[in-house]
Amino acid sequence: MRMRATFFLLAAALCGNTFGAASVPLKIATWNLEWFMTPQTLRALENPAWEVAHGKVPDLGKTLQGLFASGNRAGLLVCGDPAIALTMVLREDPAFASSKTPEDSESVVRAVRERADLRALLTFSVSEEFFTLRDRVGPTLPERAI
Repeated sequence: MRMRATFFLLAAALCGNTFGAASVPLKIATWNLEWFMTPQTLRALENPAWEVAHGKVPDLGKTLQGLFASGNRAGLLVCGDPAIALTMVLREDPAFASSKTPEDSESVVRAVRERADLRALLTFSVSEEFFTLRDRVGPTLPERAI
């Protein structure tokens, strides 16, 4: 994440906005970035860099919510089992993990009823998108020979 932020800061500096931080290291990094990138790439970065420099500040709550949802979906995709994915998400919740055992099925059902993110994860687990991605990823564990 920090590397991406630095990259956009440098790209914005290439477009002329240094956010008031026109220091020598920023200038050197900007020159290095100009040297490594083709003119076509630099032109392609102008609009996104301008948006970063002049755009509105993103809603941090919605951004974090989207990142958590993406992480939950990625975990479900890798493990392939909604029950395991729900248990792992609940183990990361300090309020749930300290008071209840995540393996208790009644507790998991109650948490799914209370939390919209868990319902969204279950909805994703039966979607066509999940099965398409799961088919592309393939099983993470080898099949056991019978």
